[in-house]
Amino acid sequence: RTALHNQLETLFKTAKNNISILTTAEGLSELHTNHADLLKKISGRGVRIRIAIPNAKEAAEVAAKFKGLAEIRKVGKPFEGRFAIVDNSHVVLALTDEKTHPTQDTSLWTQSEHVASGVMAPLFDILWKNSEAV
Repeated sequence: RTALHNQLETLFKTAKNNISILTTAEGLSELHTNHADLLKKISGRGVRIRIAIPNAKEAAEVAAKFKGLAEIRKVGKPFEGRFAIVDNSHVVLALTDEKTHPTQDTSLWTQSEHVASGVMAPLFDILWKNSEAV
């Protein structure tokens, strides 16, 4: 999981336009712990950050910490995956769930506009349009 967060940090630092994230309540907490300062900085320079989570009740306290730096919405089940899309050209996709031990967590990173803007971004946009504000 450390490698996942290192890759996210690298991608977040270079983000110019947008970041879209689907994560879990625990993932939102990890996102805040590991990246809040950086997300605040890039949000301040105009990068749009959207985060979708499946259970707003579990994450309400952490979601409140993102006020002013990211839009957060609740999506319905069964969407409980973890992925991030950066500038519609990079995707980081967790291949294991968060119950997996952090040393065994596996993810995929690709720099592919086809996958990012042609597959994952439209999927995220559908989730976003059918979600509720937190």
